[in-house]
Amino acid sequence: MIEKIKELKKTQEICSIYSDGNETTKFSVGFIVDHDENFFLLERIDTNGKNDGFGGELLRTIIKIETA
Repeated sequence: MIEKIKELKKTQEICSIYSDGNETTKFSVGFIVDHDENFFLLERIDTNGKNDGFGGELLRTIIKIETA
């Protein structure tokens, strides 16, 4: 998963990140701002394409990453 995060940081491609296996309809959308070996920082965007703040999560919580 870290390789995909590195690629998304470099390309600044919008992505959807799923982190809850029990709630697969919930996900965060945005751009990878930064990462290290344990965490990533996502600049979130809302349904209108506007900035919705930043969120950090553990890399190990990622279940799936989708891109457009």
